[in-house]
Amino acid sequence: MTQIAAVQPKADEADQLRADLYRLLARLFSGPLDGAALASVAGLQGDGSELGQAISALATTARDTTPEAAAEEYQQIFVGVSRGLLLPYGSYYTASTSKPESSRG
Repeated sequence: MTQIAAVQPKADEADQLRADLYRLLARLFSGPLDGAALASVAGLQGDGSELGQAISALATTARDTTPEAAAEEYQQIFVGVSRGLLLPYGSYYTASTSKPESSRG
C-alpha cells in the first residue's frame, strides 16, 4: 500500500514569528495567566522595534506579577461584575459606528 505524504510549505521566519505572536495574544486573552505562563512570558526578549520594545515591557511586567494579581486584573478588565472594561471579541469600525460590532442588534 502506498502512502502519500501531505506536502506542506515551510513557513518562513516572519510567518513563524507572526504565528507565535498571535498564539501569545490568544493566550493572554483566553484567561488569567498561571505561574508557568507568567514565567514563559517573563522569558520573552524583544528587539529594538516598537513591537520588540512592547514585548520586552510585557516580559518585565510578567516578572513583577504574581498569578493572583494576574487573575484579579483579568477579572477586572475582561469579566467585571456585570461586564468587564474591555470586550476582547468586539470590533470597532470608526467609519460606520462607534459601537462594537458585537453589540449591534
